[in-house]
Formats: sequence, C-alpha cells, structure tokens
Amino acid sequence: MINRKADFWEVRTALRRSRVVALLGPRQCGKTTPARQFVPPHEVLKSFRADEAYYWATYNGAELDLLLFKNGRRIGVECKRADAPTLTPSMRTALSDLKLDHLYVLYPGDKTYALGKKVEVVPLAKFVKAK
Repeated sequence: MINRKADFWEVRTALRRSRVVALLGPRQCGKTTPARQFVPPHEVLKSFRADEAYYWATYNGAELDLLLFKNGRRIGVECKRADAPTLTPSMRTALSDLKLDHLYVLYPGDKTYALGKKVEVVPLAKFVKAK
C-alpha cells in the first residue's frame, strides 16, 4: 500500500519552498490523485477561466492532461517534463478525435515554439502568467 499521508506532507513542504512542484513518475503510478488534492478541478477552471475542463483518455492509451471548453472552443493542455517536447501519437489522436482548436504543450523550458499548425510548446511559467 502506498503511504499517501507521507507523500501529501512531502509535497506540502515542497510547496512552501517553491511555487512550482512536479510530481514525477512512470505512467499509471498514481500521480493524478495526489495532484488533485492540491489543485482541485474547480481551481483549474478558475485559473483558466474555462467553461468546462476534463481529463481525456482512450482504451488504446492516448490521453490528454486537460481538455478545456472556452467560449465554444476546444483547447487541449499537455504537460511534459522534457527539455524539448515533440508531437506524440497521443497528441495527434487528441487533435483529430477531439477536433481541438489549439493544443498547448507546457514544459519547464524557456522558449516558445510551434510543433504544428495548432500545437504550441509554451514554458509553464509564461503560460501561467498569461492566463
């Protein structure tokens, strides 16, 4: 059994030291549940001023960290820890299946660049300030 109380206090202590804390680990290891303890979904809606927000996944393994509906537009948000994120099969599936108007890929770097017609890589710090 995972000691979630210990994890909770470790993350709480890290948040006191820094405004940004990353929960890292392999796929399906249980990062989302503790993250939601610190940032409830209604807070995400407030910060992005979205009408609705969802997590999206398929049975084939494609997933999108955040699907936002804002003023009739479909906006995807994917968070990556890579220094130079690239377009993944999951992102292509989300763009196609969800008919996204735009997909933001947030990462810890400092440069903004396009990955495609509707896909933009944005530094997390810049994205948070802009929204």
